[in-house]
Amino acid sequence: MRRFITAILACFPSILLVGVLVMGLASCAKPRPGTPRITSFAGPFSTNRATVIFEVRYYVSRPPGTVGAFPKHLSMLQNSGTNFKCSVEAPYRLSQGTNGLSPFDVTGFVMQIVEPPKYAGQVLTARYDGYGSSGDPFAGLAVGTRYQATIDVAAIGYLPGGLLY
Repeated sequence: MRRFITAILACFPSILLVGVLVMGLASCAKPRPGTPRITSFAGPFSTNRATVIFEVRYYVSRPPGTVGAFPKHLSMLQNSGTNFKCSVEAPYRLSQGTNGLSPFDVTGFVMQIVEPPKYAGQVLTARYDGYGSSGDPFAGLAVGTRYQATIDVAAIGYLPGGLLY
């Protein structure tokens, strides 16, 4: 038994190093367009669903220690149908890039539907459950990238985190 424990302890640094390298490579992976792991709160029991193509416009972030997972208000400043500008209440921020933003600061996403024409130009929001349960937000949903998902139609339009990533 003692030899077994000694062997495990001798291998521990190697196992730890491999784990760190794998996690590091996974977090450096470039975003891939495709079907994100987005779900509506209504889940699979919703009968009014639509398949949409959307583009991620903003990461929603908050300073560390701030209470609340997602802003309660989003103000639309401009919506041309193919692009929009919006703002959120303090202390939340909207970012169109990752510079200076940690994955641990991200609390959600603001997206714009581009297809089908029936819903084009409308807003989608998604709450982000955190790095531990949802992975790297930058690798999962990248600003400026289009994705396809089947969602509950009730999530279209602004809801405080109407979808879940």
